[in-house]
Amino acid sequence: EGHLKQIEQVQAILQQGSGLSDRDLQVMQADKSAWEKQAQSVAATASIILERIGVQEGGSKRFDGKTYQLLLTRSSLSVTASGRGEILRLAGEEIVHSSVTNTDAERFQQFSLQICLPVKVSVSAAKQYER
Repeated sequence: EGHLKQIEQVQAILQQGSGLSDRDLQVMQADKSAWEKQAQSVAATASIILERIGVQEGGSKRFDGKTYQLLLTRSSLSVTASGRGEILRLAGEEIVHSSVTNTDAERFQQFSLQICLPVKVSVSAAKQYER
């Protein structure tokens, strides 16, 4: 979120002055798009994790892992990293806060594959026995 705000501040300052080149605007837009995609990817993976192994607590679902804690309520999704605090918050579909790193995104993807793999292996094993 801090990085995005800096980009927006620089953009506003430069637009008041001599302006940005088309190339500068393209790079800034690409950075913002990559940031949004990464946050949405972690959010989607967090939703899968919560769906598969989250614990229902009243009107919310929670997962407490070694590194990350996930909380899904009716109106928001929150991802907290141990020692770093909240790294992602969505209100509905809107990204309210994100300090997700590439490492966070990779870890979520790997964990998602781990919890989905047994189902895929079981299906493959079952198909072998059908022959």
